Amino acid sequence: MNIGSYNSDSIGTLFSSLSSSSRYSSTSLSGIYENLGELSSVKSGSYYKLLRAYYEKEDAGETSTSTSNSTTKELATQKSASEDLIESASNLYKNSSLWKKDDEGNYDMDAIYNAVSAFVDDYNSTIKAASSSEVTSIANAAASMVNQNTTNSSLLKEVGITMDSSTFKLSIDEDAFKNADVSKIKSLFSGTGSYAYQIGAKASMINSAATIEASKANTYTDSGSFSDNYSSGSLYDSLT
Repeated sequence: MNIGSYNSDSIGTLFSSLSSSSRYSSTSLSGIYENLGELSSVKSGSYYKLLRAYYEKEDAGETSTSTSNSTTKELATQKSASEDLIESASNLYKNSSLWKKDDEGNYDMDAIYNAVSAFVDDYNSTIKAASSSEVTSIANAAASMVNQNTTNSSLLKEVGITMDSSTFKLSIDEDAFKNADVSKIKSLFSGTGSYAYQIGAKASMINSAATIEASKANTYTDSGSFSDNYSSGSLYDSLT
């Protein structure tokens, strides 16, 4: 179910730190402080400035049609990449069958690795696409994803996943991953509130923001009506 411009996953993330039994429990307050710390990192702009510095625009002459000066092509790329990340994240934290043991008590590490590897690839595509965005909400969501990697860096490293300090891209070592403690892998990628869930929710925010921004990228047609360049795909096609 969609609520405003965000879906239930992204809305749930905002309240995941609150205890269901007590609004003011120590667990709730701890989660709130953690979220405030993340907000401070995002608002400082440090992550996003580094992203912008690394991923410079390849073509400064691209046509801008949205109110934020993002091009229609950029918005389409951001939306497509974030949709892929939403799907791969969901395939990890929602797919209970992926985390079931076989009759011999073993996990299917090939299937788990493939799912996590797809997630890593989609994350990298999304963070690169978002780096060119002039939309504040997209920039903040991208910076927040980077912050999630920093927060979980120790545990991610234990399962063979590291983040490049310059590009903020993730890489996964197949051998290290398949030989890692599965309980640690599962804690990162399985279930609501997991690392994969948090990244998926932020990807959902990027997707929603790109959709909203694209709706502002209208042109006046010869029939006297406005047309949405993003929805029609005509301008995007002309730029690819």
